[in-house]
Amino acid sequence: MKKLKLLAFTLLTASLFVGCSGDDSSSDVNDQEQQGAPMTAKFNGQLKDMYNPFGTNESTPSIFTDYPDEDFITLKGRPTDNYFNEINMYIKRTDLHVGSYDFVYEDYNNSTTFIIWIDNSNGDIYEHTKNGNVTITEINTETKFVKGTFNLDVVDLWSTTPDVVHTSITEGTFAYYYDVED
Repeated sequence: MKKLKLLAFTLLTASLFVGCSGDDSSSDVNDQEQQGAPMTAKFNGQLKDMYNPFGTNESTPSIFTDYPDEDFITLKGRPTDNYFNEINMYIKRTDLHVGSYDFVYEDYNNSTTFIIWIDNSNGDIYEHTKNGNVTITEINTETKFVKGTFNLDVVDLWSTTPDVVHTSITEGTFAYYYDVED
């Protein structure tokens, strides 16, 4: 009988803890805002899920002085099937509101929101962003969450036809937290 009471107490306690963790309606804005991979896109028609280099849905510091952290939020996505490739999206902080931003030809002038596709698995091609756009569809300044879509075309500058699109990145989506404190 003593064992039966102990078992009943253990089950009741466990169910209370499980119930408490699932009933918190004020919890996890993450669950409401983030579902699935934080970045997805079709590369020449093939859909890829992407995460930042640390496997999370958080912005990362910029490694380029042309895009300093005080002026830009850097969102990185690496396809889960090829860690040598990466999309670097630099959202200008003055552009952190719902809206669309078109850009043409990569010039590193750091005056606007911009995307770069890096393919480190292919030494014979020099990828260069030809054009594209970023659309911010949602911004939450309290939780520091940004969500949107993007497209870009990439050319090979070392090709005999450097204006011909080498990689078309379409139907891109992103959903990241920025300015995350450790």
